[in-house]
Amino acid sequence: ELQTKLAESEAKLASVTEAAITEQEEAEKKIASLSNEIEETKQASKVSTAQASTLEEELSKLRQELEKQSIEFRTKLEEEIAKVKAEQESTSMSSGEKIESIIPPETPPAATVEDGDASSEKFSTPAANEDDEDDGDWGDDGWGSDDDL
Repeated sequence: ELQTKLAESEAKLASVTEAAITEQEEAEKKIASLSNEIEETKQASKVSTAQASTLEEELSKLRQELEKQSIEFRTKLEEEIAKVKAEQESTSMSSGEKIESIIPPETPPAATVEDGDASSEKFSTPAANEDDEDDGDWGDDGWGSDDDL
């Protein structure tokens, strides 16, 4: 009976040992697989870092080029503006005028003409003819009419 139990125990031990060896082999395979994956990730990271560095360098070069072009454009624009101003000054000097500024002079209030007669020009201002009474002050004829004189 002891021999039978011993044989059963040895069989169980062999079975458990085999299962343990199988589990260990599977664990080693998983470890190897994960190690490979880690290594691949490290390599990909190195490549990605290198690509990022390359892209940063390219971006920096493009920014410098853009700044350079912007300065060149600004310089050319200023030169063209100076040429145009010089041409305007020489043109106006030859015709006896001098350009003081680009801002046009103030224009007088809008003139109104009654009955097409140029001698009856009047300047209208918003509050000058507001009272609508025939009291002889500013009257209905508008500001600056002959009967106000």
